[in-house]
Amino acid sequence: MKKVYPLITMLASVLAISSCNKEKEAALTADSSNELQVADYAQKEIASDNKLEENSLALESQAALPDESSASQPEKNEQPAEFDIASEHQTKIQNCYSKTLSPDGEYMIYENGEYDSTYERYCIPVKGERKDLNLIMLKEKCTSINPNDMAASNVRFYSTECEFVPIAKSSEPVTYKGITSYWFKITEKAWLPGSSILIQTGSFEKIPAEDFKIGMDYEQIDEGRWFIVKTEATLRLADSSDTTKILNLAQGTWIYAEARTTETETIDGIEERWYKIRYPEIGYVFGGYLEEKKGVPGLNFSHLETFSYTHDDSNDFMFKVYSAPTTESEFLGEYEVKPEYKSNYSTTIESNKKETIDGKEGKWIYITKPVKGFIFGDKFIYSY
Repeated sequence: MKKVYPLITMLASVLAISSCNKEKEAALTADSSNELQVADYAQKEIASDNKLEENSLALESQAALPDESSASQPEKNEQPAEFDIASEHQTKIQNCYSKTLSPDGEYMIYENGEYDSTYERYCIPVKGERKDLNLIMLKEKCTSINPNDMAASNVRFYSTECEFVPIAKSSEPVTYKGITSYWFKITEKAWLPGSSILIQTGSFEKIPAEDFKIGMDYEQIDEGRWFIVKTEATLRLADSSDTTKILNLAQGTWIYAEARTTETETIDGIEERWYKIRYPEIGYVFGGYLEEKKGVPGLNFSHLETFSYTHDDSNDFMFKVYSAPTTESEFLGEYEVKPEYKSNYSTTIESNKKETIDGKEGKWIYITKPVKGFIFGDKFIYSY
C-alpha cells in the first residue's frame, strides 16, 4: 500500500489540475461571450441612434417642404404642381421685420431679408381667407429675372418657401436653359419660372395670361470694360436692332459696358456679342461697332449712398475734365469745380481704384456741373 499511495495521489493531482483548467476555459468562454454580447448590443444601440437621427432629419425635411406625393405633378414640366399652400404652409409672421400692403390693397406681405435677398415671405388677405389668394410658393431657391433686361445686375434672390400672388402668367410655356415651363410675373419687372414653384390648388386658370419672351442670356464683365465707338452706332432699349433707339453714338464716343451676351449675333456681316452699356447712358450696343480700350480703370456706381471726397483746402478748384477716366479720352476743357457742401464733393460714379498721374495719386470722379465728365482727384484727401 505504501507504494500505491503516491500513484493515487499523483492521479488525483492530475485530475484536479485538469478540472481547474476546464473551469478556467469555461470562465474565459463565458467572458468572451459576454464581451461579444455587449459589443453586439452597443452596435445595435448606435444603429438605433443613427436611425432615429435619420428619421428626425427626414421629418424636419418633410416639415420644411410639402411631400411631393401630396402635390399634383406637372405635365411635361410645363404647368406647376398644385398644392394647398393656403392651409399647409404656415409661418410665424411675428418674426418678420417688414409688413407692407400689396399694390392692389388685397393682402399684407410679411418679409424677412436684406437689400438683395428675401429669406421669408408670407401673404395674408386683408379680407377673406388665404385660400382666396392665387398663391404660388418657391420649392427651391430662385432668382427673379427681368425678361427685358437680362443683363441686370441688381437681381433679387428668394429663399425656399417664399410666397407670392402673381400679377400674370405667361400665355404659353417658355423654354429657358433647357427647361420648359410657364412663367409668373410677381412685379412689373420680375418673373419667376414655374419649374421652381408650387401653385395653390385651382389657381392656375384664375391668373391672367400675358405675352412673355425672354431675351438673350448675359454674363457680367469683371470690373467692366471700356470701348470707343469706331463707326457710328445706336444705343438701344434692348439687345435687338428692332428695338427703340435711346441715343446716337458718334464715332469716337467712349462707353462703359458691364455685361455682354453669352452668344453672338451676325449684323451687317459682323459676328459679335451685344453689350449692356452703363455709361454715358444705360442701354445696349452691338459689339461689332466698338473697339475695346484696355488699361482704363473700371467704375463703381453708388446704390444707396453717394461717394464723398474732401478737398485739400489748397484753394485750387481748377480741374481738367475728360469724357472717360483717362487722359486718352476726349478733353472737354478746364473748369472751376467747387465742392457742393463746404469742402466735400459728392458723386454717384467713381473709378474703382487709385492711379498715379504726373506723380500724383488719386481717383477719377464723375461730375455733372459745369459739364458732364470725369475729373482726376489729385486735390482730394482720401480716408481709405
